[in-house]
Amino acid sequence: MAKRVMPTDKPNIQQPVTLASLSQLVRYKRTTLGVSIADAALLFGLSKQTYQNIEKGAGNVRAENLFTVLALWGIELQVKAAEDNNDWL
Repeated sequence: MAKRVMPTDKPNIQQPVTLASLSQLVRYKRTTLGVSIADAALLFGLSKQTYQNIEKGAGNVRAENLFTVLALWGIELQVKAAEDNNDWL
């Protein structure tokens, strides 16, 4: 018998984005829909280990895989330049 997927708490998405917050949001989406890690990995064409690393916020995840998972879960990531921050120029 398959293990029951327990929904996780929704992360605070009003804070600046970090790998940890993206990982929490991916886990939240998957668990809210009742999808197992193995099934999510299969659906997205990833290995189970790669998918687990995305949800753990592991630093060795390829950006391409992270962006694929975000897009397929319907998570939109927007990039915005900080205002009046020209220190790098």
